[in-house]
Amino acid sequence: MKSDKRQRARRKVPPVVRHFVEFNVNDHVQVKLTDEGRGVLRGARWPFTEDADGWARFQMWELMQLLGPHISMGFSLLFETTVRIETPNAAGQTPAAHKETP
Repeated sequence: MKSDKRQRARRKVPPVVRHFVEFNVNDHVQVKLTDEGRGVLRGARWPFTEDADGWARFQMWELMQLLGPHISMGFSLLFETTVRIETPNAAGQTPAAHKETP
């Protein structure tokens, strides 16, 4: 009986509409690093920048190369789970560089 109710409930859910955006791994992303993420980057002697709101900017391949080996289920987060994908503004320009983080 319960499985019938579940199946009917599932049928009432509208289909998921997916929208994809093309993204190149050379494009820039922004993440908010945690203290542990900053520590990994400092240990790798990798200079990084953060803006006044705490967003650090990387090319996606760079972020994957630097932090990927340190990310796994159950590990501490190295950056918050929201990632900003940088797109050019209407004039085709990207944002100015961020200040250096010591």
